[in-house]
Amino acid sequence: MVVTRGSEGVSLFQDGTKVDAAGLKVKLVDTVGAGDTFMASFLSELGALAALGENSQERIKNLTSDQLIEVAKISNAAAAIVCERTGCQPPTKQEIRQRIQG
Repeated sequence: MVVTRGSEGVSLFQDGTKVDAAGLKVKLVDTVGAGDTFMASFLSELGALAALGENSQERIKNLTSDQLIEVAKISNAAAAIVCERTGCQPPTKQEIRQRIQG
């Protein structure tokens, strides 16, 4: 389960274990599309880890806490970028990497 908390970060619950990923400060313009962008990025990153498809529950269960935190970190960055734009304008992978690197 994934619980997003805006600038407060994300809590991830996996097989009875909770891990948290820090949030990001944003220069808020608009929140339209932030949740959709977060989830699209989250699913994209899970796909990159081969955690989707057949037996996805088992695959996700086998991800490490560090992997889940990294997925959430990337997804947080994507959503943060959207919040700094008018309307839902999802970022590119390059923009996300730049945001994470600071």
